[in-house]
Amino acid sequence: MHLENTAPAHLIYSDYVEKGLRAELAQALWGQIPSTLGDAYEALPRIRSKYKASTEIEGFKKALKNEMRSMGLLTGRVKESIDRLDRGIVETGQQPMCLGGPSLILNKVAYAHSLCGQGDHGYVPLFYNADYDGVQAELLNI
Repeated sequence: MHLENTAPAHLIYSDYVEKGLRAELAQALWGQIPSTLGDAYEALPRIRSKYKASTEIEGFKKALKNEMRSMGLLTGRVKESIDRLDRGIVETGQQPMCLGGPSLILNKVAYAHSLCGQGDHGYVPLFYNADYDGVQAELLNI
């Protein structure tokens, strides 16, 4: 497959999801892309079957509980979620923006929670709100 004169990744993805275009390229880049929340939920067991829990998971759970406790965030539900980490995680996140994004953030949280809340699989929702490039100046400029 030739990638010359190809659109940026975000346009390839949105063309496929929104218009059904560039299917071969989109699937080569990202695999099977679910088009509905139901499709995503049905894909979870297949995706989960490709992974196995690390031998270090119990130590990680203990360290995570200690960290949450030190911040005053270790509620009963948080502890239960940490205990289920080895069952699978539905992960999402958002880079913070000054004066923008709360609806998008809440929508992502709600979708991840909804995927985890269906059925008996016990997946854990995990949400990151972080600026991975380490540059905070864009948060201060309007």
